[in-house]
Amino acid sequence: MPRTQAKQASENDNRSAPALTLGQIIDKEFEKYHHLHSTITQFLIEKTLEKGTQEGIRKGEILGMRQILLESITCRFGPLPHRLRRQIDQISSQKELLRLARRVIKAKTLSGLRLRAPALRSLHASRQKGPGSSLHAT
Repeated sequence: MPRTQAKQASENDNRSAPALTLGQIIDKEFEKYHHLHSTITQFLIEKTLEKGTQEGIRKGEILGMRQILLESITCRFGPLPHRLRRQIDQISSQKELLRLARRVIKAKTLSGLRLRAPALRSLHASRQKGPGSSLHAT
């Protein structure tokens, strides 16, 4: 079909289709917008959930590392001063927790962990004086 005939056929099709009212045009555009909005909203929700899940996993790993570390220190050196426990509870770096875990293995005394707690020196001194001190590695 030559170009002019195709154009004429297209115009005839448009004439035979009922004209849309302004309200119908607005409704169709709103449907497109609503679909696009829903798609974007769903995408943002999924990304937010994914990020929140990853953050929750990271926090859970750190919490677990802290618990194991505290248990290891307590088993090796006896009960910890509250200040020292709070200091460990504030560590939020997995690298730092791992470094401290390695020091627990190598340290011969609680002060060998090189944590900064004022009560640590006095606790260490009082334990060394008493018989059966658990400060020494077994």
